Amino acid sequence: MELLHSEKRILKKLIKLSNGEIKEFIVDELPFKFNNYFLQTLADKKLVRIYGLLITFETPEDLKNSDIRKRVVLTDEGINYFKKHHQESINELKSFLIKSFFIPIIVSALTTLFTMWIKSFF
Repeated sequence: MELLHSEKRILKKLIKLSNGEIKEFIVDELPFKFNNYFLQTLADKKLVRIYGLLITFETPEDLKNSDIRKRVVLTDEGINYFKKHHQESINELKSFLIKSFFIPIIVSALTTLFTMWIKSFF
């Protein structure tokens, strides 16, 4: 799964804030600016979970006047996204080099050796 630049930026900052641990943050109190749309797309991709946190609720009357704040929690997949993505990039590079570089060299060398072998008979 590929992330947009804004999604990567938000995820990196959340990982940095959490120090690689699963921690909970109140969305309104995050120390960086972001677009709620991209935070929601991270939740849709299951890299973070977003919850509603009910504050100042003591009586049923308070429920009507209460403040509901969103909180965000990184998932295990969110914390390890960049490690996993880095390993996938290395594997893709290895595959590309083998297909595009080493195989043509081997085929060329074998063709040259075969041609030289045939010319030795004539």
